[in-house]
Formats: sequence, C-alpha cells, structure tokens
Amino acid sequence: MRKTIIVTLALLFSGCMWSGAQTGSWHSHSAYHNATQCVTVDDKVYVVSDGSLYSYTPQDELIECYDKTNLLNDQGIRHLAVDEQSNTLIVIYNNANIDLIRPNGEVTNMPDYANESALDPTINEVCVIGGKVLLATNFGITLLDVEQEVLENTYVLGKKVYSSVKLDGIIYAATADGLYSGNTRKNLLDMTNWVKLNSQVYAQLAIFGEQLMALKSKESAYTISTSDGTPTLFHKGPWDFMHSAKERLLIGNASSALVYTTPNNPVQLTFDGTVNSVAPEANTYWTTNGTKGLNGYHYDVQTGETSETVSLIIPNSPIRNYCQYLSFANDNRLLVAGGCINYFGTTFYSGTLMMYENGTWYSFEEDMADRTAGRYRNMTSIVQDPQDPNHHYASSYGQGIYEFRDMKFVKQYTHKEKDGLSDVVATPLESPVPANYEYTRISRLKYDKQGNLWITNSHAESPVKIMKPDGTFINLYYPELKKLETVSDILFDSKGRVWVVSLQGPARLFCIDLNGTLENTEDDRLKTFSEIFTDQDGGAVEVYYINDIAEDLNGDIWVMTDKGPYVLYETDKVFNDDYHFTKIKVPRNDGTNYADYLLDGAYTTCIEIDAANRKWIGTLSAGLYLVGADGLEEVHHFTKEESPLPSNVIESLALNHSTGELFIGTDKGLISYVTDATQGEETYMEEKVYAYPNPVVSYYDGLITIVGLKANSHVKVISTAGQLVAEGTSLGGSFTWDGRTPQGQRVATGIYYVLGSDAEGREGIVTKVLFIK
Repeated sequence: MRKTIIVTLALLFSGCMWSGAQTGSWHSHSAYHNATQCVTVDDKVYVVSDGSLYSYTPQDELIECYDKTNLLNDQGIRHLAVDEQSNTLIVIYNNANIDLIRPNGEVTNMPDYANESALDPTINEVCVIGGKVLLATNFGITLLDVEQEVLENTYVLGKKVYSSVKLDGIIYAATADGLYSGNTRKNLLDMTNWVKLNSQVYAQLAIFGEQLMALKSKESAYTISTSDGTPTLFHKGPWDFMHSAKERLLIGNASSALVYTTPNNPVQLTFDGTVNSVAPEANTYWTTNGTKGLNGYHYDVQTGETSETVSLIIPNSPIRNYCQYLSFANDNRLLVAGGCINYFGTTFYSGTLMMYENGTWYSFEEDMADRTAGRYRNMTSIVQDPQDPNHHYASSYGQGIYEFRDMKFVKQYTHKEKDGLSDVVATPLESPVPANYEYTRISRLKYDKQGNLWITNSHAESPVKIMKPDGTFINLYYPELKKLETVSDILFDSKGRVWVVSLQGPARLFCIDLNGTLENTEDDRLKTFSEIFTDQDGGAVEVYYINDIAEDLNGDIWVMTDKGPYVLYETDKVFNDDYHFTKIKVPRNDGTNYADYLLDGAYTTCIEIDAANRKWIGTLSAGLYLVGADGLEEVHHFTKEESPLPSNVIESLALNHSTGELFIGTDKGLISYVTDATQGEETYMEEKVYAYPNPVVSYYDGLITIVGLKANSHVKVISTAGQLVAEGTSLGGSFTWDGRTPQGQRVATGIYYVLGSDAEGREGIVTKVLFIK
C-alpha cells in the first residue's frame, strides 16, 4: 500500500523557522548540526543532517527544512539518493520506510517493504540506475521501480549485502562472503542461480562507463571483470567512499576526492575539514562535513585549484536531538538540557545545554575540557537566575553543577577542588566515590520564590541542598532521604510545602513542611509515600518509578508513575495518617456502572497543566495524551503514527502559557504543538484582545483563535445582522472557532463581532473578524 500527497509550494518554501501560531499546528525543532549526506536535484542541494532533511538553493541562499509537519512521512533518515532520469528524491528511513519526492512536490510513501518483510529490513546502501532502485539489505537485494512506484523483486541471498548495482541485465552484490552476480534473465529467486565471482569483501560498488567498479573499505578502488570477477587496481587509496553521479565517478576520503569523467586524468579536489560525502554540480562540488554542515567548492579548470565558495550551511536548530529536560525561564525563553539520571551508569549523553528564544536557537559553551574536572556529559537540568537573565546554573548526573554567564562557562561546582584548575570549586556537594570527579550526581536545580537554589544530590547524607543568593550552602538532613540513589525532582506547591521525588530504587515521594524556618529542620514535618501506593478503594500497587509531579490549578498534586497517574487531593490533610492517593475512574458511559482507571498501567513520564487546568501527559510508549481538568475526558491522543510526533517515547514537556505552545521532548528530538488554551489576562485590554488569522481568506480552513481574554470568559460570535453564530467558554484566555455556523456551514463574507465577558458578567470586550469568500 502506498500513499501519495501533494505538498503545495507554500509548504515547500516555508523555510526552517516557523513564524505562525495557528492553533492546532505543529512545528518540528529537529537538530541539523551533523551533516552526513548530500545530493543535488535541479537547483537545490539536499542534505541529511542528524537524520533530518534540509535543502540549500545557492541562487538565493535559501535554506528549507523538511519534516513530518510539511513534507516527509517519517523521521530518522538513513539514506538519500536521486533518480537522475526523473529527478526524484528517494528518502529511506532507519525503519526502512520509503518516500519518493517528485520535482513538482508530489510525495509518495511506500511503507510496504518495511511493513511486509519477514526478514531484517535494514537497508545498508541504495543505488539508483536507470529508474531502478537497488536496496542492499541484511538478507539480500530488493528492487524498486521509481516510475511505477512498486517493489519489483526481492532476492534472498541469505547473507548481508553491503552494496549492489546493475549492469547489462546483471545484478552484482558485494557481500560479507564475496562478490556475487545474478543474471536477471534467470530465476534469481533461486539462490543457485547466483554466481560467486570472487571472495573479496567490497564496501561499495559503482558503475562507470559500462565498467563495474569496487571499493575496499579504507583501501583502494578496483575495476572488476564481469566475466570472471578479476579485480584490477584502479586507484590506490586509502579511500572512504565511491559513487557515480552526473556521469562522473567520485572516489574520496575526508580531505580529498578524485572526479573521473573518463577513466584517465581525474580532477583532484582538496577540502578543508573532514568530508564524508561529495555531490557534483557542473564545476561546483558540494560536501557534507559533519558539524561544519554543507560546504561548496569550485574547481577552476584553468588552474586546477579547488576553492571554497560556500561554507557552514547549517539551519538554525538545536545542536543535538537531546531534550530530556525542558523548562521556561520566562514566556519567551525555553531552556533545554540533554542528559539522563544515569542510575545504571551505562548511558552517557554529550553535555548539551540550549536556549530557544524569539525563534532562534542558541547553545551554551561546550569547549571547556581544559577548565573542568571530569567529562562534560549527562546534563539533567538548567535554571535561570531570577535576578539576572544572563546567569544560569546547570546540573549534571556525575559532574556536579556548572555555572554560565552570557552562555559562557564560569565555574564547576563539585565535591572537591582539583589541582591546577581554579574554575573547579569545592562545595558541600557529595559523591559516593570521593576520589572520582564523575560521581557528583545532581538531578535537579530549582529556584524558590526567595531566590534560593534548591539542589537534589543523589547518594548523599543530605540529598537536598540549598545554595543561597550569597553562595553559601544549606544541607537539609532527613533520615528518610539519606543516601537515596536517585533523588530527582522538586516541587514547591502553592501552600509553601516542598515535594521531593526519589525516582526509583526505591521509588518514594516526600512532602516537607518547613514550618517557615529554612535552616532549622527540627521543627519540620515530613510525610513519606513509599513505593506501595494505596488508592481510595484500598487497592495497593507497587510503583517502581515516580517520573514527574505537578500541582494543578486546584492545588491537587498529580504524580506520574510507571503504573499510570495518581492524584493527591485536599493536600492540607497530607500529614493525616489515613491520607491516600486517588486513581481517577473514567465512566464507560455504556449503560453500565463500570469505569476504568485513567491510563491504568500506562508508563507515564511527564505532565504539564495548561491554563484550562487540563493535563498533558506523556508516556513511555503510547505518545501524548490531553485529558480534561478532572481527568474524565480524553481530549487528544497524539501518536507518531497519526501525528507529526517523531516518537511515542515522550521524555519531557514545557508549556508557554502566554502563547499556548507546548514543547514536547521525545527520544527522537523536539517538536511543539500550539494548544487552544492560554493564560487568562487579569483584565480586558483592547490591544491584547485580537483574532487570528484576520482577515480569514477563502482557502483557510483552520481554527480562528481569539486571545487576550480573561480566564473562563463567556464568548459570543455575532454577525452584523445580530445573528448568534457561535458561543462558548474560553480555555484560559483563548477561544477557538471553526468559522462555521451551528449547522456546519462556513459563514458568509462579512464582519463578525466577538463579544467576551468575564464569568461574573461585570466586564466585557469586543473585537472583530473579517471573512472573505
């Protein structure tokens, strides 16, 4: 089964950065900082970077990004190729899904190979010859016809194929067992019709001028006799890659390439930096250079010299697809940390701290190895100084705390000093291995309203510490928390209590009443919820992971666990002996009195509360849910199969309450969704209340959103004739309307008045929307 869509020019030329805020729209925030492949089609260079796709048009220097929101049907690109006969771009994903992108913007998705193959569908290389795509796989070769958009044949060779080509009706396969050939005039489904030409192991095959070429990995290039498989040295290496394009043969390595138009007298190109692919276009050669992006080189035929003409083409984007921690420092500044609470000691993420503000991505300094103790990795949180927006602290599960000013490294705070490094500061932070700098395990940093920085320090006598604004530390000692291995999150609730989470081993939840005395713990009250969660019916469930907590607008505490969500109501009674959790029961509404627990048994990972008190809940494998304020209604369920989500593994959430934009961190990268709820205003102000889009043109078929309202406003939409067209209650400060009458008809051309009034009916506001048919 294949799916074909037409992508309009407006989408194809939308560029990388999103400028709209249409309710219900998605925007991908994929990383594009490690370019690995490039090809040329017409006037564009297409580039795969961090598994994502972008293009560069040299004539106008336009960069365009493509993803599931505007062109592609999947994410995580493994191979990129071009059918030069039809100028069709062939995109093959890590999961073996296939997209064919035509020059007119028509996109055909071909999932059949990935979905129907009973064998390992991994594709090792793609070769396109005469409109036929040869997929070299772990079990053999599959042929795809670009024009007919069908899978022609699959040949099971029973061995891994590194590369395959076709010449004069013969298919050649470079395998781990040697070089094989198969005549398509015979039944190649019968393995006995494949002939072993030699026992050499080749990494790549290519066709150049009716000649079979082969490359040994990190060695030399050879011509191969098609009659008996005899190899003849073509050019001594070492070479890393070889392929044919634009009637040329390219053989290259990280610093140079040979370009053949005839078997003799190749053009020799020299490059700056480390090159991993080359694509020709006339006398320009495009290269991908890893973290240096896309670069263009011009070859001067007269002088034989290579000069760089275009350099460092990298879309503005996150530096990596690490987004395990998300938090808004203010309405317009998203802070991102990439790393994990590495309690098994085997998962390591390169140190990653990022900031997104006003449509632009920034990265914090990373080149500081000579000034720090230990390796820079596994960043678990980042916070902004409430008194200085250019001052940040970030935690690492292993290397303590890093301080940054103007995004530049200042100091590292750990459990001891290091000789010769003045920027490594000894503090009361604790390590279970004092002799090693890589065990100062900090999970979270959070500022309280007084400007104190709270710190969770695993494996510590005092796992909760506070750094005061003057830089001095307070150690909070509670026997119940002592030496816990994964003390993770902190929540300050609206009643002044502090909630502390132990993620696992064992899973624990603590509520602490400081009694108004920060430094004196003797008068504190502490309630411990063990891993055995008891609900309102007396049912007991053993919880292995507590992943996130949040307080909703009613003051209730929502707890995300590996067994689903739990709620603590009436938290003023939290210290009572009989206090318990609640599992929300969702009525089936099927004529029975039966109900099901909300997301019962689902591994819930994170939660955000929106301005309408609805709950956005992320899961480990089932995508993202939005449930109503009381949890009884499922409003949305987004999965990667039916939405632009790059993955069903949701790791983090952060909501911009002013715009309603929800940022969703997955194990495959970051994406955002514009929700229909924003924070309500304190009062109605004309300059803040408006509708968008406005005017509403004839071809627009999305939602019209009115923002700037007071929370829970009563809203009416009325025509100039006084007819009531729509009515409802705002979600926080936003109200959406589909532009239709109650009968489902699109409204006529004209001006429509939007009347908003507060819940008490004491204050109101009017704005206008123009419809054009």
